[in-house]
Order: sequence, then C-alpha cells, then structure tokens
Amino acid sequence: MTFKKFDTDKLHPSLLPVKPLEEVIKVLMFGAEKYGRDNWKEATEEDQVRYLDALMRHAMAYVDGEEADEETGLSHLAHLACNALFLLEFGLQEKTAEQEVPSLTPNLDAYYYELSKIDIDQYNRNRAPEDQLTCPKAAYKVSHEGSGDYKKYKVTKDWKET
Repeated sequence: MTFKKFDTDKLHPSLLPVKPLEEVIKVLMFGAEKYGRDNWKEATEEDQVRYLDALMRHAMAYVDGEEADEETGLSHLAHLACNALFLLEFGLQEKTAEQEVPSLTPNLDAYYYELSKIDIDQYNRNRAPEDQLTCPKAAYKVSHEGSGDYKKYKVTKDWKET
C-alpha cells in the first residue's frame, strides 16, 4: 500500500526556516520582558505607524552595515521581521473586521414581537389545508429570562374562542 495524505490544500509550515524564527522569538521575548507580554497587541491605529518606523530604522541600520541591534544584541533583520509580523497582523485584523459577518443569531425580540401579532386569517390565506393553523384565533405569549444574546425565551399559545 502506498502512503497517502490529503493535505495539499493545507498550509505547509515546514516551508518556514526554523533558525530565523528562533531569532524573531528572541526579539519577542526581549520585548515581553521590557514592555510586557503581548503589549504590542494594545497598539491603537495611531500607534501602529511606530512599528513601521521601527522596521525602517532596523532596515536602515542593516543597510549601513550594522549586523546587531545595540540594545538587544539581536539581529536587525530579526527586529525587522518582528515588526513586519506585527504590521501584517494589524492589517489582517483590519481586513477581518471589514469582512465581519453579521450575527447569525436572529433578533429574537423582533421575531417574537411579530409572532405575537400574528393574524391567523392572513396566515392561512393561500395555504394548503394541512399547512393552515386550525385555531380561529391564536395569540402567542412570550416570556424571557436574561438579557442580550443570553435570553431564554418561552413561547406559549393563548387560545381564544371566537
């Protein structure tokens, strides 16, 4: 039997070189010690340009022949890559926010409000007999507990004789 694995459409992290990633992780660890773990995630949109400035400073230092950052002793390219990753993450977050799908949770308050106003005659018009409501008049009583997305609804029929 021949080995098979259906993963050609999946990402291949093994394509990433490990040693350079280790250098970027060292930069992240230095930053976590100096500023706090994941401090970069708190950057506002106005703050994000500072990462571009830092990226450019490390690029210019590298182009000028400086191999390592003076403060950390780590490669300027590792610092540059780290800043590039931050900027990429910010860009991906913005793209995701722009494409955010509206909530799939229906507006239950509006739905049940409409349900409570149902007109049986109107509902039954143009429906096959097996799909019609059989009670001449029905009103739905809606009660709920909680608030927002965490409401628990209970719908009961109050039958009214005509």
